[in-house]
Amino acid sequence: MFYHWHFMESEEIQHLILLFAIVVISLIIGLVIIFTIFNSRKNKFIAKSIRDKFNFQNEISKVKLETKDITVNEVSRELHDNIGQILAVAKMQVNIFKSKPETINEKTLAELEKIIGKSIDEIRLLTRLTRLEAFDKINLHDAISQELERINLLKSMTCVFENKTDFYQFENEHELFIFRIFQEAISNIIKHAQTDKILVTATLDEVHYTLSIRDFGIGMASDHLKLGSGIKNMENRAKLINSVLTFEQVQPGTLLTLKYPIKNEN
Repeated sequence: MFYHWHFMESEEIQHLILLFAIVVISLIIGLVIIFTIFNSRKNKFIAKSIRDKFNFQNEISKVKLETKDITVNEVSRELHDNIGQILAVAKMQVNIFKSKPETINEKTLAELEKIIGKSIDEIRLLTRLTRLEAFDKINLHDAISQELERINLLKSMTCVFENKTDFYQFENEHELFIFRIFQEAISNIIKHAQTDKILVTATLDEVHYTLSIRDFGIGMASDHLKLGSGIKNMENRAKLINSVLTFEQVQPGTLLTLKYPIKNEN
């Protein structure tokens, strides 16, 4: 009987040892699985972070190049179409003076001075516009004001900028993205909206800096908003800076709103 009891005790000990071994092995396997999953997710997160950083830097280069190209094109067009015409009128006036000296008087000289003065003012504006190539040297609101001032000089429409905030604490390079979204929106309005007025408004609350752009024309059709490559570029760039871009059909026109989080996580 003693032998039988001793045999049963040994068997129970073996079962306990086996159970303990199973538990330990299960824990080890579980830890390996957890570590593998964690490591896999960590590697995916690192890879995504690297990819996102590359995409962001790539988009910055693209945006800077676009801004430079647009600036050069606009300056060239203004020099040819606007300032060129003004100076042509001034040259014509000078030729009249040369052929008919008797026409020279205070009034005609004042008119000539006014024409030359206007061309100088527009050249100064274009000079400021070229500084957008080095965007980091000026702030967003100055850039918006200069762009709208240039459009106002064309006298084809009225542009108004209501800046209700002095907020400048944007993350590095984010101002450039916001400005390109603004430029794209203005370009779409000029091409499609058939408006005589553009209203740009900057506001600020405890959570968001908001830039609103509205036209007062026929607006843009919803299918154009969905399919336009310019719209998609704007939306993608808004996402890169953790912002939300929305379009709303209003009466009259279209309202574009960009909401930029004040505490922006890179």
